[in-house]
Amino acid sequence: MNLVVFDIDGTLIKHHPKRNDKAYVRTVQEVFGLTIPDNWSGYVNSTDSGILNEIAEERFARMASEKEILLFKENMALWLEREYASEPFKAHAGAKALWDSLLNHETWKSAVGTGNWGFSARFKLNSAGFEIGKVPLGSSDDGETREGILGASLEKAKTFYKVHEFKKIVYVGDWIWDVRAAKALGWKFIGIARDREATALREVGAETILPDFHELMAYLDRV
Repeated sequence: MNLVVFDIDGTLIKHHPKRNDKAYVRTVQEVFGLTIPDNWSGYVNSTDSGILNEIAEERFARMASEKEILLFKENMALWLEREYASEPFKAHAGAKALWDSLLNHETWKSAVGTGNWGFSARFKLNSAGFEIGKVPLGSSDDGETREGILGASLEKAKTFYKVHEFKKIVYVGDWIWDVRAAKALGWKFIGIARDREATALREVGAETILPDFHELMAYLDRV
């Protein structure tokens, strides 16, 4: 049995016209009184938990408290509804068809590994029409680093699918931190990207890059 792990933002779902992380930015302002840009490339760990702790360390010389994290999640859940309920996220071309086909695939099983909080990941996927209840999910609730989150996703998948090890593991993502995380774990990587994003993936060593999900199953069968 093999495992394919999917990133969410820019991978399974398209980038929203309002920006995918507008609710996160609004919540930082509401909870901490800080205005930040929704550009995560400058953070050590580009995950919801990693960014929050880095902001707290930089501005307040301490980690975010459990109370602050809980308040942050509660407020962000409200902002997700306010910002996106009437303008849902959209799936990347071919993503839902592949997702559905993997639910009953004999050889390949699926999981999600995302830098989003778990509730945010589920909101976005449900908004875009993905059936998330039948797929294990590793999220920012499981750690700050992308490698740690993907490791958690793998362990959850082993339990969920009742296997000791997977023969092959592939991570599907859209940005350079996805390539680096896959390399660190020794996983195969397939990029979903075009133009500037595809060039950036190639520059950090990605070998297989597709414009959408239509041909992904064929590539998985050749891994």
